[in-house]
Amino acid sequence: MTAAGSSKKKAVSSDGGKSGTVVVKRTILATIDELFDAWLDPESLAQWMHPGLTMRSTARVDARVNGTFEVVMHHPSGPLRPAPLRCLPRD
Repeated sequence: MTAAGSSKKKAVSSDGGKSGTVVVKRTILATIDELFDAWLDPESLAQWMHPGLTMRSTARVDARVNGTFEVVMHHPSGPLRPAPLRCLPRD
């Protein structure tokens, strides 16, 4: 799966902007299996996380409980490093 497929994005502040938390919702035209496999693949994830003026993105994926996802977006003004995501068990 590549980022070339059709998709719709929507960013929504989950708390009115008070804590800086942003929820990003995206509709991707793919099967559940294609999406899951692409989310676990660093190359595919880097393609998705390539917004606006970003020249390129790199991703590191440790897809296990307590593992992390880290995406670095390389922007003309310097690398953007959002906080790593942590994989937690589902209740």
